[in-house]
Amino acid sequence: DYLTVLRALHISNEIVKRQLINLNRIEQIILVEQRSVGDKIMSSNNGGFPQNVSACYSVDGYSLGARGGGLSTQAIFLVRPSSRLGEDISQAIAREKQQLIEQNQKLKEAQKALNGMTQEVEALLGEHKRSGIAERKCRERINKANSEIQQARERLQSDEPAKIAALESELDSFSEQLESIQTQFRDHNAQQQAKESELRQIESDIALVDQKMAAIRDRADKVRRAADNKTSQCQTHSTNIDYWNTKRSTLEEKMSALQAKKMDAEARVSEVESEARVICEERVEVEHSPRKLDHLISKCKAQLEEIERSSNMSLAEVAEKAQKYINVYVTAKEELQSVIALVSALKTAHQQRLNKWTQFRDSMTVRTKLHFIKNLLQRGYTGKLEFDHTQCTLIPKVKTDQDVVSESVGRNPTDSQADKGSAYQRKDTRSLSGGEKSFTTICLLLSLWETMNCPVRALDEFDVFMDAANRKIAMSMMVASARTQRDTQFILITPQDMSVKPDADITILRLQPPRRSAAAA
Repeated sequence: DYLTVLRALHISNEIVKRQLINLNRIEQIILVEQRSVGDKIMSSNNGGFPQNVSACYSVDGYSLGARGGGLSTQAIFLVRPSSRLGEDISQAIAREKQQLIEQNQKLKEAQKALNGMTQEVEALLGEHKRSGIAERKCRERINKANSEIQQARERLQSDEPAKIAALESELDSFSEQLESIQTQFRDHNAQQQAKESELRQIESDIALVDQKMAAIRDRADKVRRAADNKTSQCQTHSTNIDYWNTKRSTLEEKMSALQAKKMDAEARVSEVESEARVICEERVEVEHSPRKLDHLISKCKAQLEEIERSSNMSLAEVAEKAQKYINVYVTAKEELQSVIALVSALKTAHQQRLNKWTQFRDSMTVRTKLHFIKNLLQRGYTGKLEFDHTQCTLIPKVKTDQDVVSESVGRNPTDSQADKGSAYQRKDTRSLSGGEKSFTTICLLLSLWETMNCPVRALDEFDVFMDAANRKIAMSMMVASARTQRDTQFILITPQDMSVKPDADITILRLQPPRRSAAAA
């Protein structure tokens, strides 16, 4: 429900957006216009911060609320442009006024367009209402017409049966008269045709009798000849039947003998198969003749006897020993396969862990570089960290604000990108002053602490060689870093005066100066 930094910014690059969320938690920082509104919001949750809110900033440059509860208002350092790089205020005011006039003109045009659209919407709503009324009237007319049609159909159906019955009675009477007349005509016509057909039948019967008598004479001659042929054939068939009956008896006796032999052979085959299954469960198809198979069997038996004599072991002992070696081989092969699978799985796991570690190392490297650049920008410096994971080296490159200004003044606009990138090589950390080296060291330590997430962080005499400006910025950076990490203990030891004020989350312990004896003095 609050305006956060994430909602206020339009970030087109997704990577930059994620880095800001991870590093600065911009989704938990809210923005308000007035300081009083921020104080109310930051103490609305029983005196503490609202849920999922880590900080609040006002437009006039204040950090509002205290994490432990209560009211707390702190001024923050607003980034202002350098006087040498600042622009003319009058031109900026004139430009902003011109933009305000243009925005007001656009607002008036938009308001006019909105009024026109509102009128059109009202007109459309009225027309929609009139259309609905007309539609209801049309539906009422249609329903009324349908009811009238239904009534007319019912009246028509009630009047039709009487008319149809009268017409059907008249039709029946006419049909009966027509049928009687047709019956009389058919009777007369049938009598005439019957007499004519009787006459034609008598004539055809006479001709048919003559034809039958001639056919009977021819058939009788054929029957006599066929009877003679059948008699001769009957004698021949009787002779053949006697011959084939004798031959069938002989063949049946032979078939009975063959069936007996077949049964004996099947019994013998069953016995042989049962004996063979003791040696081999499945039957092996062969292509040799029985004689050759007997020869091969005899040869194999001779070889087995020769092997038994030469090895002083029986065939059963050899088979038992071979089976034992086979079992040992199978067990060793299974163990080898399991070991190979385990080694492959371990290699895969090692490679995956190595890849994840490389990704984690690269992400931590990028995070450290970004924090280092961010910390340097607090002082107006620029720089980078060069990591060499192969050689295990870390080289910081820093350019101070004076170096940046001198390079921007002395650089030719036509210089190549390679010449611009070589600026980091021209500024070595050994050429920095004592305060610059100390500030660079603080920036590097803060960046490494953010990456390593150490629970206790301590520094001793970190600001000995710093000037006042570097010391103030370094202290502000360390205090801000400590406040963003509530679960981490920061211990800072310095012989200088502290430039920060005590607070609910800051405790300053001052030691008494050392006492020197008079003799020592």
